[in-house]
Amino acid sequence: MNIQPAYKELFDRYDQSPFVAISEQTIDHEILKLTSDPSTAVELDKAELIAFRFVENYHDTETPFYKPLRQVTMEDGSERVYPDIKEASPEMMAYWQYRAESSSHPVVKARYAGLVNEFALQVTGQKPAHTISRMFAQALLDTVSNSLITIHLYKVRKLERALSVALKLNDTTLANEIKNCILLLEAAVPINETRNFWPFSFDLLIGGKKKLLTEEDETALIQRLEQRFAYFLVNDTEAAWEASKRLCTYYQSQKDSANLQRVINELEAAYRSSFENQPLFQKVHTLERLHKVYTQYGNGAKAAELLIEIRATSKDADREMKAVGGSQSFPQSEIDKMVNKILTHQGDQLFVTLAVLNKMKMNEIKQSVEESSRTNGLYFLLSKDLLDAKGRKIGALPPYKEDPAPYWIRQAEVLIKYMALITRPILDEGINRGIITVQEIMNYIRLSPSFETSNLAVVEVAIRHFVAGDYVAFICIIIPQLEEAVRNTLEKNGGNILIKKDDIYMLKTLDNILGDPIVVTKLGEPNCFHLKALLTEKTGMNLRNDVAHGYILPDKFDQQHADTIFAALLIFVLRTVDDSEPD
Repeated sequence: MNIQPAYKELFDRYDQSPFVAISEQTIDHEILKLTSDPSTAVELDKAELIAFRFVENYHDTETPFYKPLRQVTMEDGSERVYPDIKEASPEMMAYWQYRAESSSHPVVKARYAGLVNEFALQVTGQKPAHTISRMFAQALLDTVSNSLITIHLYKVRKLERALSVALKLNDTTLANEIKNCILLLEAAVPINETRNFWPFSFDLLIGGKKKLLTEEDETALIQRLEQRFAYFLVNDTEAAWEASKRLCTYYQSQKDSANLQRVINELEAAYRSSFENQPLFQKVHTLERLHKVYTQYGNGAKAAELLIEIRATSKDADREMKAVGGSQSFPQSEIDKMVNKILTHQGDQLFVTLAVLNKMKMNEIKQSVEESSRTNGLYFLLSKDLLDAKGRKIGALPPYKEDPAPYWIRQAEVLIKYMALITRPILDEGINRGIITVQEIMNYIRLSPSFETSNLAVVEVAIRHFVAGDYVAFICIIIPQLEEAVRNTLEKNGGNILIKKDDIYMLKTLDNILGDPIVVTKLGEPNCFHLKALLTEKTGMNLRNDVAHGYILPDKFDQQHADTIFAALLIFVLRTVDDSEPD
């Protein structure tokens, strides 16, 4: 089959030995750069364009390993996905099989073979050949064993899929090779690693329908899990909870009641030792966990005792929460569920999801302000002075009926800060798991044509500071780079970034640019409003101006303010990529 010369040159470079580590997202970006007009691509070129647009599905092994990059709900309620496998033809399937058979780089081979393995029956009506399925599993194994990807979670999920395919093929030799790779990967994770790097070996190799481990392997794996559990009890009770669930499941399956009870007792002791510094609502959540453990593993009497304690503590927690006027809290279990759901996404799609999570909803803001104006009429009727951080008057807030916009800005500030609190657990866990990295963030930012190549090195410095927790450096570096990117958006779309004053052409202010019709059309009105509330409005956070003029107080160089800027950065990139969806 013929391959377009530009594509062939790209893949020939990948196939050169020794193979280089590369992500599917990077390959996708390079293919897009080589395609002058994706909308007019012919059949086989289209096959290349969409092959790496699918993202890996990490939910379970019974659903296709690949899912669309995007899913959009239309006005009529219907769903539109891209790429849509329904648009693939038998010719494209044959092309992917040819590419799998002719490619050498395991990451490339795995993608083409995987598409055939997962979708051949749906597209052609015929199951994939065993040889292509085996090629898929082998390429996934080779990808991990040769360290051709860097993110731990992706390694785990590729091995999980490879093992599932090998077991379905009843290929014992390949399954054992994958098992050995899993054990090697687990052994490389230090005992004191509290991030979610350690549970996978137990989850994949113990308790399955087919026994893969020798008695020696199983004993060694459980001993390492016990060592982790002992460390977690002292240093990280959340990790201890995860380890305890696996140990309890194992000891129950082995009918080892003594070790089962020991694990539960040690977990409860560690939890109770942490109660002193916990708010009551968190204590209730912890007690509910223990109640679940005792119920699940057959200690009804202890479960009943805990239920009485939970009810008593819950009443105290209700009083505690009522005393915190206007505060909002969420059960830890709900936070965990949201974090884990969002972190199933990968690469660009993860950052798109975070961007959408933080997007401004203008109608809700206006409605909220309108409702507040009815219940707190006096505040909205009077004019109020605006003061800077040092108490100097810098303007006035007019009555609401005269000009509602400043009140919308103030409400937007509340929402922006609130969403930063929601986003932080996702960022923490993503960084801890090695999913959110400097490299992955920069891959996403590079999608935007608004960031000049010459400036990306500076942007990367800012991102490194953000991931490392140096928020002062991040805020000071990223704000000018984001402002320049907004300015580039105007200029690249035919607008004028200069204004004449006293025979001198000066750059327009960021506030002026965010109000330009070209920028409003490109970014969307809610997103321009978001950036104004965050960066340039005196009635809002005004971070751009406060940082530039040294007005910002030191305590605002904090995590929450950094998170608000990072979220705005993600939204900006999403709205400036060439194929972004309109608001």
